[in-house]
Amino acid sequence: MSKYILIDLEDTITIHKDKERVKSVMIRWLKNNGIKDAENIYNNPNFKNRESRLKLLKITKKEYEKWYENFKEAEFEEYYEKFKLGEIKIEKSAIDFIKKNKNILILVSNSAPKWIDFILEKYGIKKYFKYIFYREYKIDDVKKPSKEVIKIIEDDINDNIDNSSLVIGDSYTDYLFAKNCNLKFICMYNRIEDCNSYKDFNEVDKLIKENI
Repeated sequence: MSKYILIDLEDTITIHKDKERVKSVMIRWLKNNGIKDAENIYNNPNFKNRESRLKLLKITKKEYEKWYENFKEAEFEEYYEKFKLGEIKIEKSAIDFIKKNKNILILVSNSAPKWIDFILEKYGIKKYFKYIFYREYKIDDVKKPSKEVIKIIEDDINDNIDNSSLVIGDSYTDYLFAKNCNLKFICMYNRIEDCNSYKDFNEVDKLIKENI
């Protein structure tokens, strides 16, 4: 039995219809900070690099730090709006897995804390997680795929997350996170590197019971 199971949220438990959700959030964030031509700014090649982004936005690093802290609000607004429109669904097999699973569960998400709490409380699954990792939403804060995430969790739960534990996620970031932390990786819905892909959590549950 795996000591801990670390589960991702976006496109693992929640399923987004918008395949460019990061872009959508960034554009909303720019608009929230008074940028009128937000989409063109986002598409500008200079937006991809932080230093050139500051010049493009004509703001200082200190001003940018304030903007960055507001990103979590833009993310919540964007996701909440799309959830209400039915553009974000919940993977039912994930909810069932979380409620019935006998392993110790930890949620590890780079999403906004307000959004994480909304989903967990909406579906009554917050109590099933021993620990929920929330990033600080500051410039250069700790987030996946950094192995520093594990150190933070270990300190808070006062236990060691060793290589008997595993990560369940859908993205290359999740794959790198597992690799950086020397943990097993279960890939949901997508094929990443040499990992097998699983179509739902019923398959994952069977795999864990039989092999892990």
